[in-house]
Amino acid sequence: TTTGVQGVLDALDGHASDEGPFKRTLRELMPCLTKEMATEEVTNTDEGWLEEGHELVGKRVLRVFPSGASYGRVTKWLPEAENEPALFHVVHDADGDQEDLDEAELRAAIDEFERAEASDAPQFELEQPKYVNMMEKRPQRITVASLGLTGVRTELLELEENVAVRLRYSASKWDHPDSDRQAWLYSCQRSESLVELGELLVSLEAAVRALQLAPDVNERKPWRNEGHPFIGKHSRRFFANYGASDGIIVGWLPAEGDDPPLWHMVHGDDADEEDLDEMEATFALSNYDENRTEPTAEELAYNAQFLQAGDENDEADGEDDDETAEPPPAAALLPMHR
Repeated sequence: TTTGVQGVLDALDGHASDEGPFKRTLRELMPCLTKEMATEEVTNTDEGWLEEGHELVGKRVLRVFPSGASYGRVTKWLPEAENEPALFHVVHDADGDQEDLDEAELRAAIDEFERAEASDAPQFELEQPKYVNMMEKRPQRITVASLGLTGVRTELLELEENVAVRLRYSASKWDHPDSDRQAWLYSCQRSESLVELGELLVSLEAAVRALQLAPDVNERKPWRNEGHPFIGKHSRRFFANYGASDGIIVGWLPAEGDDPPLWHMVHGDDADEEDLDEMEATFALSNYDENRTEPTAEELAYNAQFLQAGDENDEADGEDDDETAEPPPAAALLPMHR
């Protein structure tokens, strides 16, 4: 379930040396995993849904939403249970979206469809010409096969094909006749689960990692989870177009050379993470302790100062560039924006 996958992601706290790559991969696949699992949960036929046995199954419907109208079809139904009315599962034609309707809602949608079919008025759906991205060369264009489960599988197989050549020349046993490569390819080609594809990616990474001779080198010392009063404290940050987000400061890095100390905050609502300097961490702790609903004037002034310093650095870097780009809007650079 999505809750289980989120629990795995939350449990990866970075203490183990080999968690980083897996956590990044899992975070990248999280949107696809969530969408696929949600679809599987909605369409689970083991929960009593029936594809026959009711006159309304198979009926065409027209649903009218504030954003427009959508045609669909009733694919199955769930008989009424104790204190629960019967439900009917509708799949929409245009985008495959699904919803469950009670009988009154469904009959209203069927009536809308029949009125639209009987009238001489134009249909709600307007057929649009097929869009072709002419700005990119054909090999670089994104197609339907590049999206979702199929796209992930294709990318993973292409990655393995490129990596296998290098593994072969590096004396790896990945492509050895007695290796598990053929089983890996078989599983990848027939997999219908993003979770399984993620596990296959991790096993491929393990084959590459086995050739690494030198130990991993951290750019900075590992995050410390003790030794500072901020550790374990609740904090609150404010973000433009989002509002307040609470979290906990879980680690810190002492100052080293010209690098200032940093504090690592994990947000509780979406498990997002960010690193804060001392002023940002102090503001975040105070915001939570005072139960503030908006940043103080001092925090806004500090954010503006931070933005100005960033603009000056960008201008200095831009003098050495042959091509200049239009700078982003100021709000996009504020620490308040996630």
